Amino acid sequence: MAMRTRTHVIQIVVVSTALVVAISLAGIDVSAIRYFRSDTIVRDAWDPSSIPSPPYFDPAPWAIWSSSDLFVHDVLRAGALPLWDRLQGGGYSPVVVVQNGVFHPLRWAVALVPRDQALSTLVLLIIAFSFLGMWLVLRCGYDTSVAAAYTGAVFYTLSGAFLSFLHFSGASIPLLHLPWLAFALICAQRSRKLTGGVILAAGMALLFLSGHPLLIIAVLVALSGVACGEAWDAGSSRPLALLFVCGAAGALLAAFAILPPLAALDDLWSYKTGSHFGSVYAPFYPWSEWFRAVGAIVADPGRQYFDDTRFAVSAGA
Repeated sequence: MAMRTRTHVIQIVVVSTALVVAISLAGIDVSAIRYFRSDTIVRDAWDPSSIPSPPYFDPAPWAIWSSSDLFVHDVLRAGALPLWDRLQGGGYSPVVVVQNGVFHPLRWAVALVPRDQALSTLVLLIIAFSFLGMWLVLRCGYDTSVAAAYTGAVFYTLSGAFLSFLHFSGASIPLLHLPWLAFALICAQRSRKLTGGVILAAGMALLFLSGHPLLIIAVLVALSGVACGEAWDAGSSRPLALLFVCGAAGALLAAFAILPPLAALDDLWSYKTGSHFGSVYAPFYPWSEWFRAVGAIVADPGRQYFDDTRFAVSAGA
């Protein structure tokens, strides 16, 4: 059993590595940067197809995330740390931005490849790590068949929820942690060894370093569901306590990245805290509006928004 599992893991790693190398050597760009090759986009009015239309309503994948990832790549290649970006806005520190996750090891790893392949390599690594993590949690954590593990891993990495965030590195990197954290939690609960708890705490720290806080919360919610399932099977609250303790330990390990944004919170994201564009972040969002928004998502897919009604109407939502 262990030998077969090890063989499949090696095969997944080898195939993933071969795909990354092949796509890089072929110069195939699977990142969002192909939609944004310069500081401005000039579209020919007589030939709208001269520049491909970005496939997103939200420009963040190429206007924010791609530039942030390239910034980390360039700074590390220059032998410095990603503490100040002079090329965005009037200059700012990504250390105090809650969504960039500039300290995550996966972002640092792509500094090993040339700049032209950096973003595509990051996308491929996210897919590969997510696939392998889901395969492990299904095969070893829940003891499914090999075929079922491969099927589940394919469905996870090709799901709409995953692919829709793939070019948002600050959102897709948090998602790749979900299967690995679930696997670590299951192993720590069942083995009852300190090593499992240490690995889970380290994984939680990496999650807190990964990027967008809302996606981190989504991962934590899903992970709590896994802990509840383990607690039900074990007839004990230990998995929930384990998740809480290791989560707190992970937060302490990642405090160097968590505390600066919290300290600068009053100066960050003013458009989200002081305008209708970010009304969902307001501390006193009306309960009537909250229930209306949740009801719209459940009953009326054409009106999936949480923004303030006045803003949504003015924006044509």
